[in-house]
Amino acid sequence: MAAAAVLVGGGLAIGLTLKGKLEAVDPFNITLYAWAVAAFLVLVMRSISVRDWAWADFLHGTARCRSVSELAALTGCHDQLVLAKLLHDEKDSILVTRGPYNSVFARRAEGDADGFSIDVPVRTRTMLLSGLTMVKAETPLGHGLVCLDARRGNGYSVVTHRGVGNKSDNELICQDIDRLGMSDRARNRGAPTVSLPMKWSKQMEWRRVEGVYAELDAAFV
Repeated sequence: MAAAAVLVGGGLAIGLTLKGKLEAVDPFNITLYAWAVAAFLVLVMRSISVRDWAWADFLHGTARCRSVSELAALTGCHDQLVLAKLLHDEKDSILVTRGPYNSVFARRAEGDADGFSIDVPVRTRTMLLSGLTMVKAETPLGHGLVCLDARRGNGYSVVTHRGVGNKSDNELICQDIDRLGMSDRARNRGAPTVSLPMKWSKQMEWRRVEGVYAELDAAFV
């Protein structure tokens, strides 16, 4: 928008200052050309920043972002910083999320219902920044992850050394990370990022806690 404003103002200034100084040349043709370029820039910015950006919102300098990628592109913030803010304030927010990567969020739209799209995977660093800590535990099937929620508004949160028996609330978990991690690394030829599918469940049981999950570049999908 700033570049378009400069073109509009500069084109008008050229037309006014060069008027009558160039023989057989109308300087306002340069003004019209600059304005056409400015209009083209406005159209491009409107189309690539936000999907279905209404002209009324665009001209007023506001936008209704429908996804993490749109919000990051419009504000200039890193997409993981956007995710960290959304996760940190989730308990105080009325925002309902949808896929493809919203498994970490507790407030999710059901079925094909509309919602704010989490279209960027959440990283381990982002989880830690928002107050969510993934704890590695030993399960009957291998190693798994269970989330320790220390976000604002949680008065008391704990992951016991022995997670067995009936559970009253769903937990954010990932089962059998050894198999998932190995297959993902083999597919990516040693790439450090591991994609781990998360879900809310009461079914995972573990024998003991081994510590905080240390794969900081893991992506939770």
